[in-house]
Amino acid sequence: MLFNHRGLNAFAVVFALSFAGGALSLYFLKRIPEPVQRALPDGPTARTRWRDLLRDGAFVRLLIFSATVQLFVLSTAAFVTVFVREEVEINDGTILWITAIAALAGIGALRLMRSRIDRLGSRPFLGLVFLWWAGYYLAWFTLAANLTGGRMMLAPLLLIAAGFFGSIYELSLTRLLMNTAGDRPAMTQYFALQSVIVSLLAGLSPIVWGWLLDTIHATSISVGRLTLNGYALFFGFQWLMLSVVFLALMQVKEGNATRTSTLLYHVLVAAPGHRLAAITHRGHFHQ
Repeated sequence: MLFNHRGLNAFAVVFALSFAGGALSLYFLKRIPEPVQRALPDGPTARTRWRDLLRDGAFVRLLIFSATVQLFVLSTAAFVTVFVREEVEINDGTILWITAIAALAGIGALRLMRSRIDRLGSRPFLGLVFLWWAGYYLAWFTLAANLTGGRMMLAPLLLIAAGFFGSIYELSLTRLLMNTAGDRPAMTQYFALQSVIVSLLAGLSPIVWGWLLDTIHATSISVGRLTLNGYALFFGFQWLMLSVVFLALMQVKEGNATRTSTLLYHVLVAAPGHRLAAITHRGHFHQ
């Protein structure tokens, strides 16, 4: 049914399953025990003014970073889907299946990375995710500019990997926000301010990007032998805007966190080397 993209039955099934999942989550929510209430201090509790939160340097740097990510990265996901449907010509039903697999990949990322982020810190994983975004938008640019073949295979892989790295970003950001503002007297106000600003950007920025894509959709620019259509220009612009995200990321600090380069060395060199040595040792032992 999900491959019948000519009708709306597939969407009805997905929405029904989403509703069932939300209803089921309420059951588990009721099973979560209430936290132990701390004794309230005598006298009235002073409430922190909202503008005073913006004087907290560590929080403001993290807020700016999360805002730039929402503006230049997360808000463009819908337009990636439009490109996949219109240019790659993957039907809606298949896109729904890919989205479901991406969600499962995200769940797997939470399971795999939770203890590692606790041990190594959030900052290096944010750097790792940024490197993924750089390759991600570059890949969409090459697809839109017809520089890469295998669209039907590469596009789903990019979407699934986006679910994996998206979960790593959300987990790392939430953990770093907890460590930054979790011990502040106005902790709930910090979280509320961050949530409101990011939510506003999530609602407004797609309007801007949609207007931009509509404006350049029919545009075609030739650079030598290379012809760039509207989608190629759009993804190229998004890739350039990652420089703003990078500058914001460089301002985010976390004490006692591993460097991103150390994490990459562990993932790309040390860990594979240890596994290869273990396999070689086992083979030698059996001989």
